[in-house]
Amino acid sequence: GEFDSGTTLVEEDDFEEFVEDDLEQLGYIPKDFPTWIEIDWKATANNVQQDYTEVEFRGTTYLFR
Repeated sequence: GEFDSGTTLVEEDDFEEFVEDDLEQLGYIPKDFPTWIEIDWKATANNVQQDYTEVEFRGTTYLFR
């Protein structure tokens, strides 16, 4: 969910998809990127996760920055 302050909480299980969407929206992945080129989104998400903080709430881990 999003807060008025601009902080976004992302469930840990959804983080890889969040990173993919975020990098596409920010223009790091061009709209015409060839479908035959594969990106290791798990490794990319692990690299990006270093900039996020983890918090656990009711048994679910969330990431935010």
